Amino acid sequence: MKRNVFILLIGLCILAISTPTLFAEEAKYDFRKTNWGMSREQVKATEDKSPDFEDNIILNYSIVINGKDFVCTYMFLNDKLYNSKSVFTGQHINKNLYIDDYKELKEIFIKKYGKPKFEEYPGKWGDDIYKDNKNDLVIAISVGDEAYWAQWETPTTKIDLYLWGKNNKINLNISYKSDKILKSEFLVVVKELDTPQKICAYMRNNFKYELHTIYTPAPHILWENKKGDCNDFSTFGVYIANHHGYNTYQIFINFKKTTLGHTIAIYKENGKYNYSSNWEYFPIQANNFKEVVDHYSSFDDEYELKNCKVYDYEMNLIAEGK
Repeated sequence: MKRNVFILLIGLCILAISTPTLFAEEAKYDFRKTNWGMSREQVKATEDKSPDFEDNIILNYSIVINGKDFVCTYMFLNDKLYNSKSVFTGQHINKNLYIDDYKELKEIFIKKYGKPKFEEYPGKWGDDIYKDNKNDLVIAISVGDEAYWAQWETPTTKIDLYLWGKNNKINLNISYKSDKILKSEFLVVVKELDTPQKICAYMRNNFKYELHTIYTPAPHILWENKKGDCNDFSTFGVYIANHHGYNTYQIFINFKKTTLGHTIAIYKENGKYNYSSNWEYFPIQANNFKEVVDHYSSFDDEYELKNCKVYDYEMNLIAEGK
């Protein structure tokens, strides 16, 4: 009996010593066995096999998370690791199992990181209309009408867990990101784009048009994703120009017979107003905002202007008209 107690005490001591060590080992890394800022070669050295795919900005590896197959993509800016996304590659005939996968991973993340800082799920903002019909919920997710999303933050990392859909396909993704590195690399670009003309040339050469009807991403997120619409490009332009001391404005234009609108960025240069529409720069040297709108309207023959509103950099309404 005494011998068994003695062995038990030794086991407890070993556990007490080893448990902090395990957590300390885990805390040494930002994602898997890597830290943000590592080079591609340093990241490759942490894996026990060659990447399935690689180029100058990504490394892809097949991995297993909670017994499920994922493709892990390490992403680099200027050869610095700043982001990683893991995409579930398994397939379920019973689509409800995707929801189970999400919930299992969420519980694992809660045990590791605590309660999510932010969470989105069907029924959060009202009655859960899918409570008694999970098949309808799966259909809603697969076409993009509903989604699950949970987000955690550590001192170095933002972690996102998503279950979302498009074109009748359901996707389960995990994202780890270093905002610090992303923003520091973004600031390098900001410093280089010190005139409205340079800003627009950069957008023209690096961005693609993609309509965002619900939200406007922060300038550094647009810079990372390289896709946006007129409002996104306008926000990007005035943000960087304002950083370099320009007085900047945005004009929101509404058209007749449509719910569509358009946003242009205004830059005050040498006492005159120039503007950009998407990534095209127009150094028209206008005397006032009306001349800017008139110039824009002169070549937009698809829509008839209804009204417009002018906002300063702080988004205070300073003028409006028809």
